[in-house]
Amino acid sequence: MVALFAATHHDADPDHPRALLRRLGRVALAFEGRVLVGFALGERRRLDLPRLPAQEVQLVGLACVAEAHRRRGLVRALGTRVVAGDEPSPVSALVCGRVAHPTALGDLPRLPGAVPQVGRVPSAWHRDVGRALATVHGAERFDPATFVCRGRGRPIGAPRRATPVTPDAQALFAAVDPARGDSLLALAWTGAAPRGW
Repeated sequence: MVALFAATHHDADPDHPRALLRRLGRVALAFEGRVLVGFALGERRRLDLPRLPAQEVQLVGLACVAEAHRRRGLVRALGTRVVAGDEPSPVSALVCGRVAHPTALGDLPRLPGAVPQVGRVPSAWHRDVGRALATVHGAERFDPATFVCRGRGRPIGAPRRATPVTPDAQALFAAVDPARGDSLLALAWTGAAPRGW
């Protein structure tokens, strides 16, 4: 996995996937023959969060797919598999990931109750939940105003293939410093967001 991460990212920090493997409990793998062509890290947990007791949370981590296998829906399939496994998903779960580059946001900004959003200040509830989930994701320093998780002082890595991103996705990363290894904590709901969210 470290080799695939390095092959698909500039300035790839080999410690990044290793740290995620220690923190997140599941990995989904895709092979062509005996060659690893894709992986996703994540897991599903039931967590007690502010005003959300026993909340189903899908913790999404790093996902990589070899260049020759891109644009086939493999990232989505691996990501779904790693958080859902063989169990049925609840009607509405909170999805949470630390994202190092705007291209990795995927569909999260379009899901119900996405936080952060351009032009919308996170509510006190958003900030409280963000702090709790940033801790679960291993962030030592979290800015609840911007949802930026400050890095360890070195780059995590940036995708080698430039993928167009929307101006809104780019704007969400205005306070993210890739050279410092920052990431953006992104939250959304798989179904309707709870009342008052």
